[in-house]
Amino acid sequence: MKAITTAALVMALLLSGCITRADQQVEAQQMVHQLYTALQQQDWDTALSLYGKQFYSGGMSRKMWRKRLIHLQQTLGPMKDRSLIFSQHDPRFRYDAYIFSYHVHYAKGSTKDIITIYNPVDGNQLHIVGHKITESAT
Repeated sequence: MKAITTAALVMALLLSGCITRADQQVEAQQMVHQLYTALQQQDWDTALSLYGKQFYSGGMSRKMWRKRLIHLQQTLGPMKDRSLIFSQHDPRFRYDAYIFSYHVHYAKGSTKDIITIYNPVDGNQLHIVGHKITESAT
């Protein structure tokens, strides 16, 4: 009887893995790379297109966020490079979240960025729902 219970448990675990979606960590990393490339090239339209409706529904309009990004580069100068602090995949019942933190270096300063990318379980479209930028002391 114990062998049947163990076999049933193993089968349940295997089947539960079959019904979950594949991890999209690589795609999320590519999205972050696309975002930083667009920001570095000051391609604001491409950068802003990566943010989802949920990002803009939090009180920050697309126009305001564009101004914030432009002001940041006017203040700190051109973006030079970035280094990953951490990345995390947070799977939930209704969505997957991918969280990245970067130390971003500019000509005249640096920032610590935290970017959250979201993919709802009923969709297949990654988009940025959070981007916190904190200027670092130089």
